[in-house]
Amino acid sequence: MTSPLRQEQAQLTRRRVMDAAYALLLESGYAGTTITAVAGRAGVAVPTVYKAFGSKPALVKQVYDRLLVGDDEAVSLGDREAARRLLAERDPGRAVALYSQLVTDVAIRIGPLLAVVFGARSTDPQLDEFVATIEGERRQGTERFAAHLALIGGLAVPADHAADLLWLYTAPDVHHRLVTQRGWPPEAFAAWLTATLHHQLLGASA
Repeated sequence: MTSPLRQEQAQLTRRRVMDAAYALLLESGYAGTTITAVAGRAGVAVPTVYKAFGSKPALVKQVYDRLLVGDDEAVSLGDREAARRLLAERDPGRAVALYSQLVTDVAIRIGPLLAVVFGARSTDPQLDEFVATIEGERRQGTERFAAHLALIGGLAVPADHAADLLWLYTAPDVHHRLVTQRGWPPEAFAAWLTATLHHQLLGASA
């Protein structure tokens, strides 16, 4: 049986490794971020990294998952307070506004990492699996929100069509183009996304 102290030490080690990996990915790119370099930055042995994460793509996925939710707690995004509040909202317009803000907040956290990953897909075929996984997770999220809008009677389009539109407008590349490349403030992006989804999904202006 693992002692609480040993569990805490293991969690601290995982945190150091993920911090090191994220810093190196932004500094050196995907190809330049080796397991050896991550171990050195984190101050742990190379086998420790492999034992905790298995592979470089698996480590990057763990870094992504932590950025997605914003902390180290083992609670999925869908079970977080913001998501619960969103799915408890019965007014379609307010639900869309809450959703747009949640999407914006998440995009700010994951955007820098995804820019590195998407730019390196041609160098490591395993990254295609990573991208397919996170796109599948994102699709599940859009389907869940579309189903909620249908449940509360707000949709002006079929739920599967709504899920497609949500999947399109919330793509990381959209946020990257408007915020990173064009310099939109996050609040401007959230306002645009709210207005767009109001029109496309609810058939109304925000």
